[in-house]
Amino acid sequence: MEVSVPRLLANPARLEALSRTGLLDDAPEEAFAWFTRLVRLCLHVPVSMVTLVTEDRQVFKGQQGHPEPWRSLGETPLSYSFCQYVVATDATLVVDDAAAHPIGAENLAVQDFGVAAYLGTPIRTPDGLVVGALCAVDGESRDWADHEIAMLQTIAEGVSREVGDRLRVAGGATA
Repeated sequence: MEVSVPRLLANPARLEALSRTGLLDDAPEEAFAWFTRLVRLCLHVPVSMVTLVTEDRQVFKGQQGHPEPWRSLGETPLSYSFCQYVVATDATLVVDDAAAHPIGAENLAVQDFGVAAYLGTPIRTPDGLVVGALCAVDGESRDWADHEIAMLQTIAEGVSREVGDRLRVAGGATA
């Protein structure tokens, strides 16, 4: 992917908003786990996550089906992250065959977790800053249908509203 991912992830306004949510260093929450259960049911995938992406890690605020030890750790380094590209590009990422995709070649999730297909879409603050991704992961390659992409994007709007609520409570959102 032809973007400067580290530079885009280091956006100070994005990192400040992410910090203000208060979500980075506390435990996963039921509100976010609910969204991941919904994704698994709607898209028929074994794994779904709500991730918040910093400069060097992705934190799981909600997750279903993620393997150990990462489930207990609640985060991975970016070397395991497809979600970082969603954040960096502010766009839905559709990966039908991770092993054949340019960003899948060096992604440790492909070999260590058996990620074969990935669908992720941005989680935004009310100000439009992308702080993470809602994603669906499959252990088999698949062609993501347009209605599946639309479904994930719609569910992500709910996750974004939840993040916005956290910012409003913290006094940090303008919308």
